[in-house]
Parts: sequence; structure tokens; C-alpha cells
Amino acid sequence: LALNPKEGGDRGVLMCFRESDGHLLWQHTNQKLPDSNKDWPETGVCSAPLAEGDRLYYVSNRCELVCLDAHGDGKGNARVIWKFDMIGELGVSPHNKASSSPASYGGLVFVGTSNGRDENHERVPAPKAPSLIAVDKNTGKLAWQVNDAGDRILDGQWSSPAVGAIGGVVQAVIGEGDGWVRGYEALTGKKLWEFDTNPKASVWPKTRN
Repeated sequence: LALNPKEGGDRGVLMCFRESDGHLLWQHTNQKLPDSNKDWPETGVCSAPLAEGDRLYYVSNRCELVCLDAHGDGKGNARVIWKFDMIGELGVSPHNKASSSPASYGGLVFVGTSNGRDENHERVPAPKAPSLIAVDKNTGKLAWQVNDAGDRILDGQWSSPAVGAIGGVVQAVIGEGDGWVRGYEALTGKKLWEFDTNPKASVWPKTRN
């Protein structure tokens, strides 16, 4: 569960409760980023965690993909196995919020980066930063990244990826910030297809978003 900073102070908080009686087992806290355009005030964690076995994956309010031990440290706090900092490692500039919920396949976990426009919506500060990444579940190292939206992002990129077999090919599918939906080969990041969801006669910024 995510705790709103109105109750939790200047933090984004993920909390784990025992299913049988609701007892709080542990929590993972993250300080808010100083840039409000990247970590919107009075919002906490906007990523739904993915639990697999004894590990849990989620995107923090600091634009980090975090892998936690689902059992905690036994003292009421989370035990971090690894973190992947999308801002520090890839130059991502999330617009308003890092919000992607992880998906997984095999040894990889997939998340959208939330890379987007600046506070005034005038430009994309990080046009070369990826929109979707795949990270090794065990090591926390980047496996592949894609950046098909580039500098054409209309606002933000808050979509979460879905992973599944389509036509016998396992692929990661995500809606990107230019209004296109794209499918990528899950293990390599190779683009397989794309579809423009924007109305054909739309014009940015008047009618296209």
C-alpha cells in the first residue's frame, strides 16, 4: 500500500501488512525529490507493487525501480535487495510523477520511466532518455532500453507495460508519450509493431494528446 505524504510527511511510503489480521509488518520510506515537477507535492507512491515469491518490485516516488525482500528486515523496515535509479543512471526527467507498475517475464522486470515535458510543457528536457526499460531481476542491471517517443512526448508518460505472448512471441507492450502504442520483443527490446492512437487530423497542442 502507498501512504499519502499528507499523513507521512515529506515522504513516499510503501507498507506491507499481514494478510490474516492486518498487522503492519514493514514499511519502505523515500524522501520526496526537491523538484516538484518530478515528484508532485502531496502525492506518495503511485506504482502498484509486483510480488513474486519472496521478492517485491515497485517504482518509488524518486523514479527508482526498487527490489525488496518481501519479508522485510524483521524490525519493521524493508530490506532493499537492489535499486535502479532511472534519473541517475539514464537521465530520465519524470513529468509530475514516476508512476509505472512493473511487469515481468523470465529473468526481467519491465517499467515505464515516466520521462516527459518540463514544468511549463514547453520542451522535453531529456529527449534521449528511454520510455521503457527492462532490468535483470537478480542483479538490478539494465538489460535493454527503448526511446521511440523521443522529443515528441505530448505531456508525460504514465503508462505501465503489459507482457504476454502474442502470436507465439513474448512481448512487452506500452503506450508511449507521443500517443503511440508499441510492442517490443521481451528479451531483446526489438520493436515489433506500433500503432498511432492519435486522431489523424489532430494537431499538437490544440487537439492532439
